[in-house]
Amino acid sequence: MRELYRFLFFRSGEPVIMLDSEGKVNGVNPAGESLLGCRSVAMAGRPIGSFLAEGCEALAEMRGMIGTGAEVKGKRVRVRPVSGREINAEITAVPYRDSEGAEWWITLKPL
Repeated sequence: MRELYRFLFFRSGEPVIMLDSEGKVNGVNPAGESLLGCRSVAMAGRPIGSFLAEGCEALAEMRGMIGTGAEVKGKRVRVRPVSGREINAEITAVPYRDSEGAEWWITLKPL
């Protein structure tokens, strides 16, 4: 099953970010790298908040939900790519558990 997740992660045309249970980036697929303007390896270990505009209501909600395992769906956020030019997007965060512990799949849909 892990191979299927890996395939879907890398082949998805939508930006996908994997987070650990603390909300830090574990990986970013190629579409996410393109949106954020940065390679996955450079984003690894950074908190998701470093890619979202400060004061974002959805960020506060996500931080609260990360520990509970609840889903966050269709929340509007302002994404802050490396370029600094903010992009409006819709975020969906879905928790899942595997043998390596709790993680999150985050999808971003530019608006």
